[in-house]
Amino acid sequence: MRHNSKILMLILFFIAFLFLSDFVIFALNRDSENAILQKKRDNYYDKNFKDTYFSEKPYSRPLFMSSRLNNLAYNPVTLGMNIRESEAVFKPTFLYSCPNHKILDFQTFTSKCEPSEKIKVFESNSSFPENYGSTIIKYPLTEYKTDYKFSPSSEFGYIQCESKKSDLFLRNVYNQSIADYAKSIEKDMKGKYNVEDNYRPLTVIMFIVDSVSRRSFYRNMQETVNFFNESIVNNSSELSKYFVLYDFLGNNAVKDLTRFNMTPFIFGISLQTAIEQEEGRSVDSEEDSEFYINRQKEKAIWAYFKEKGFVTMHLNDVVSDFLPTIIGRSVCTDYQVSNIWTFANQYYGYSDTIENYICVGSKFSHQHSLNYLSQFLENYKGHNKFAYIHIEVAHEFSGTRLSLSDKDIQIFFEKTLQKYTNSTEDLFILFAGDHGRYKTETVSLFGRGERSLPFHFVISNKDFIERNNFHKNLDINSRRMLSRYDWHKTLKHLANSPYTKITTESQEYKEIETEYKSLSLLIERSSRDRICEDLGVEPNYCLADPFEEINPATLTEKNIYLYFLNLIIYTMRNHLLKKISFHCNEIKLGKVLYIGERKYESDNKVKPLNILEVFKLKKNSKAVFMIDSSICNKNLFKNLYIEIFHNFETYEKIKEEGYGKTAIYSIRKIWSLTRLDIIEPGIKKLNKDCCEDGIFYNYNYLYSIKGISCLETCSKSELLCVDYRHLDLFIKFNKEKFSNTKIVGELNSLEIRNSTLFIGKYDMCSKNIVNDFGICHCAQIN
Repeated sequence: MRHNSKILMLILFFIAFLFLSDFVIFALNRDSENAILQKKRDNYYDKNFKDTYFSEKPYSRPLFMSSRLNNLAYNPVTLGMNIRESEAVFKPTFLYSCPNHKILDFQTFTSKCEPSEKIKVFESNSSFPENYGSTIIKYPLTEYKTDYKFSPSSEFGYIQCESKKSDLFLRNVYNQSIADYAKSIEKDMKGKYNVEDNYRPLTVIMFIVDSVSRRSFYRNMQETVNFFNESIVNNSSELSKYFVLYDFLGNNAVKDLTRFNMTPFIFGISLQTAIEQEEGRSVDSEEDSEFYINRQKEKAIWAYFKEKGFVTMHLNDVVSDFLPTIIGRSVCTDYQVSNIWTFANQYYGYSDTIENYICVGSKFSHQHSLNYLSQFLENYKGHNKFAYIHIEVAHEFSGTRLSLSDKDIQIFFEKTLQKYTNSTEDLFILFAGDHGRYKTETVSLFGRGERSLPFHFVISNKDFIERNNFHKNLDINSRRMLSRYDWHKTLKHLANSPYTKITTESQEYKEIETEYKSLSLLIERSSRDRICEDLGVEPNYCLADPFEEINPATLTEKNIYLYFLNLIIYTMRNHLLKKISFHCNEIKLGKVLYIGERKYESDNKVKPLNILEVFKLKKNSKAVFMIDSSICNKNLFKNLYIEIFHNFETYEKIKEEGYGKTAIYSIRKIWSLTRLDIIEPGIKKLNKDCCEDGIFYNYNYLYSIKGISCLETCSKSELLCVDYRHLDLFIKFNKEKFSNTKIVGELNSLEIRNSTLFIGKYDMCSKNIVNDFGICHCAQIN
């Protein structure tokens, strides 16, 4: 019996040992799995920064306005306006359409005035050669007594009935000789490179929308952005099977003017060099016209494509002379669309530089332009094609007129991509702004972001990208700093791609010259340590120049830094005493923690200066505040009376010197006051000994409310969720709340987990994101 008991005990011990072993092995395996998962998670977090984590296979990243560059020498201090600022400054443009009098049959191109009416007609013809930009030419009308049918070879025509009702058309007319010439060059190129039967023609569209920042695009083009996200980015959509989209975040404009940006884009040289080459020549001089033609043939993108067997077109809906003075009156493309705009100026008052968006007949200018481009693509199906289209719908001051083109541009992309689905042709669309625009003033940080950071997308068919191994380089470069010279070289590289795969060692590649060192974004990768100076960006427009830190010990009574600190203390004191309670504590300046400034070159007596200051109040050890301020000459403000916040935002006009009309005034402006430390949501019960803790400021950092998004957290405190700014200062003055920081993505979220601050994993202000560990950045609503 005892023997049996011993055996039983041994058996039980053995079973227990096996169970314990399994438990230990399970625990070890579980820890191992957790380690693997954590490693994968870390890899995911780092994929935006390490080349090894970018996919070789083409895929599209979701589009967010809040996306930003990380881990580069180029680190913009501003990205432009947030939603609070844009809603305060810009008034919406209400959608409207042009009147259609139905006096022109767009199928037969025949007039349809009343039978008894006389009609006046203009029909484009060879006696009026295309003339780019402004002109002294007057377009005469010819009178007819009966209906008029336009020639099939006319690209545009105009009808005016006796009742003064009028309309016009613009169309692309197929030209057999143009097609034959392009095919003959294509044949020679195919022979030169021994191209076999798998040859595919390429369509390249360079689509420029003048004066549109990245943030302006996202604000005004919501239908287009939604189409991109839902139909190209979304993997379950039909178009996503065929096309890939890239959103390039690092295209700092050379300056906020067209010629400074498009000259290197088109010619690969700076505007200064282009002007020096001209040696006083004029585009309006007949004897100088050959110079401009030759410069195009030597350097212009469209001339290079034409040499490679592409049918080419150029359309820029302008009557002004910004680009024409560099390019010339005659553009060296197969199709040039210029006269219709100066004609529209004569008969409709159309201009690309006025506030009112004038109808050109029964359509807006951008609608005519998109229709013409679509017809060009259709007419030359099966050919290599290059189209330069540059529209001016946003070339104005309201900041919202771009929205009038949103639906039309969305429809254009949808129809074009559908036509190229399962096509035997390849497609590459460069869709970009030349620069941004913000004309209310030229000194605020957010205004500088609006002017200097244009939008830039590329859309192409996946087969073309994958066949040439372009994806990884394009994807990486979409998160790097790029130049106009890079895009010039990239486009010229594309002109060779139907025939051969070129490398950095190819002769064709070496022959593509640019004034500043450049690279093709298809086969090379932009360095992380690139800076504005390397790329020809003018110093005043570089968004990455950091604030220079000033020692707070240098504060003196006459110091501009102390001036702004005293001004905000005075403003805070008045606000609390008058609007909160007469019994509030007196507000006094405590310790100044940080002063930073950005200086700008200027011919003005008062040099522009942006200042950030961080400070505490006396008798309040917790609250940390930051003011964003500036000083500049008065003439840098178009409108002094536009304000974003009723509280704490303030300015003073100071006479610096002189008298009467010759007096020089400066504007000293506080743009916003931020509560920089993190506080609980909801207004606390007023503490009269510390009233400053009982209110919200222009910007505030709030802990998220459990179970709801930052959008709702801000809303419950009667605030508006916006993306953060000056992250370095937020981290610096909240470092006691977390032991470590980790950038895990390129968006605007902030969250604290296990004493680590995680940055950028998601869009902070998305209504669908709930994070109990989030930190919300909330703006005051007046």
